[in-house]
Amino acid sequence: MKRAHASGGGVFAHGALTVSHSVITNNQAIGDIVAGSGGLRTQGDLTLQYSTVSDNVAYCTCHYSVAGGLSSWGNALVQNATISGNRATSFAAFAFNQHNNAPMAMMINSTVSGNQAIDGGMIGGGYTSIPLTIYNSTIAFNTGGGASGIYVYGAPLILQSTIIADNSPVDLVSAGGATLGGANNLIVNGITVPPGTLTACPQLEALADNGGPTLTHMLRSTSPAIGMGNNPTGVGSDQRGDGFPRMFGAAVDIGAVEWQGLPDDRVFKNSFERGCNE
Repeated sequence: MKRAHASGGGVFAHGALTVSHSVITNNQAIGDIVAGSGGLRTQGDLTLQYSTVSDNVAYCTCHYSVAGGLSSWGNALVQNATISGNRATSFAAFAFNQHNNAPMAMMINSTVSGNQAIDGGMIGGGYTSIPLTIYNSTIAFNTGGGASGIYVYGAPLILQSTIIADNSPVDLVSAGGATLGGANNLIVNGITVPPGTLTACPQLEALADNGGPTLTHMLRSTSPAIGMGNNPTGVGSDQRGDGFPRMFGAAVDIGAVEWQGLPDDRVFKNSFERGCNE
């Protein structure tokens, strides 16, 4: 139902919210004055684990809407999750904001893919104005008019063993005094990136069921991300969970999914999903 002020199309929590082994999909927040958080919104702390937030929409007839997938105003933990196919004017995937405290956000073993800024919006991926650390994650194929991977404003962003690539037109933008740090990352097109970042094409296959409870992007066997990552959180598996060890071979791969010796997807090689490989 459309309202003048619409927020939290699927879930709206005034306090802390935990979502585990769940799917939040195809919800809408549609308003005339304000619209946001098509999938979920929490005013408190958020924990999202082993779950999918996909194909949700925040739409405003005023032509400005935010956070098609999710937004939180407290501490946030996104782990072994996929945020994909969500739409809004800006921050189509997620927005981490500050309310009355000093929250921090963390993303581990997760995928942010195929989110889209609509109505001429700028940011198709994620936005944070609070300290955010991203470990072993993949942020790809998000689209908008500006920063479509990650936009960080006025806060520190730490990236560890993370792929940010194939976002159009820009993978990573920092502004408002934001700082960047971390190691063992692959970012193809960032205005500023942490020292030592790889910039070669990661050779991602299409978002698909590669095992586990969520869709992921597999690395091709020739990807420069293979064996070039780290594992500072010490997790034993990649995004897919049990049965998919975080390290295969001599060293950890960059990104949410560890390549484990399987042949490449021949459908992908026929260009069903285009990225920097094409």
